[in-house]
Amino acid sequence: MSYTREDFLKDVSRFVDGEVLAKGAVVGVLEKACGDKTNRYIISKYLTGKSSSKDWTEAQWFAMNELVKPFKPEGGKWQSARTDLSQILTELLRNALLEQGQAELPF
Repeated sequence: MSYTREDFLKDVSRFVDGEVLAKGAVVGVLEKACGDKTNRYIISKYLTGKSSSKDWTEAQWFAMNELVKPFKPEGGKWQSARTDLSQILTELLRNALLEQGQAELPF
């Protein structure tokens, strides 16, 4: 399954009201799937226009939650319900770096 910045923006537009819970889980699962904080910041900037999750709107938190789909199995650690999250994030990272003017990447 492919996931693009346009998909993220559609999720942002679906947000109605309220507060997204488990924000720490979203960031933690995202960072683990990205490989490190630097990649998480690049993907965040690409999707939200803001590097730091501290600056995300609730709608952006909602959309990121939809992307990451964090869950915690009983007695386990936070993880993504998406089996393809790392693959999606690799593609988003590639697109973000290309947009920043990087040469074509080998992945």
